[in-house]
Amino acid sequence: MAAANGVSHSATGRGDRNPRAVIRCARLTGRAAKRGDDGMTTKELLAAIADAERGPGPKDLDGAPVLTGWRLMLDGALLRAAGDLSGHPTISDPFVTTSPVLGFDLGAEWMRTRSRWYRLGEPDDRDHLVATEEAAQRLLAALRVGARRAFGGSRSAADPEPIGMT
Repeated sequence: MAAANGVSHSATGRGDRNPRAVIRCARLTGRAAKRGDDGMTTKELLAAIADAERGPGPKDLDGAPVLTGWRLMLDGALLRAAGDLSGHPTISDPFVTTSPVLGFDLGAEWMRTRSRWYRLGEPDDRDHLVATEEAAQRLLAALRVGARRAFGGSRSAADPEPIGMT
């Protein structure tokens, strides 16, 4: 049966692969199946998605880079963060745009991107971020669900239907 988002679902609950969803999710990995120059394997992406949904463990934020004066920005169907960076192990630029964001929590001040955890300092415009946080969280949830469906990760009963993945 075809869902409103264009993903068809079999009786087992695993959808047939929607080519557009696979392409968008492949952008999350950098490369679909093999590690590339800046890519990651689908197994690593699915692990990062699980990290984002679970939130950081006790040591995940130890030594994590800090983003301040940051904001979320759309990059096609993905969200990225841009802001002032300190404490990154390989990037010395003071201003960066992150890899795709997989999850964040304003109150707990953390963000999980495709590549790493970040500690969040004060955003560029807190009022705007608070006003748009619900929409951003819904988009991120849909992207995580779409990635699991496209790459064969397990689906949770609590997964929302993907939005905008077609």
